[in-house]
Amino acid sequence: MLNHQEFSNRLEFIIKHYELSAAIFADRIGVQRSSISHLLSGRNNPSLDFVVRVMDKFPEINFNWFVKGKGEIFIKKNAEITQLKSITPTLFDQVLDNPKEVSQSSNSKSQVETILTSNSSIDKKIKPIDKILVLYKDGSFDSYI
Repeated sequence: MLNHQEFSNRLEFIIKHYELSAAIFADRIGVQRSSISHLLSGRNNPSLDFVVRVMDKFPEINFNWFVKGKGEIFIKKNAEITQLKSITPTLFDQVLDNPKEVSQSSNSKSQVETILTSNSSIDKKIKPIDKILVLYKDGSFDSYI
């Protein structure tokens, strides 16, 4: 059986750990702000949908700890996943691999075009970038066009 006070303490820990307000946390996981308030006060039980939404947005949190209070707070990273991430190339890895091409370009747009056209291993179906959004933990953002 779920202990409401302990669950609300774990939920509050998660919100504080990620340096979010309850309102921003609710927005981030896609629930009404009042539902967070009701869960933190112990008024309501968490629904399965709520738990799934939290786990989808914060997959590093241990499910058993979040729901039952058992085990470690965070899931330890799997060595295979870490290894796969380290060998998967990104656009920024290619910039570091091709410093001469970058320094010869006159502006940042031509730098990206040079890198994209010079590397034959990149899928040719890359779409042009229209806008870049940087989302901050406090709920604010910057937009670069």
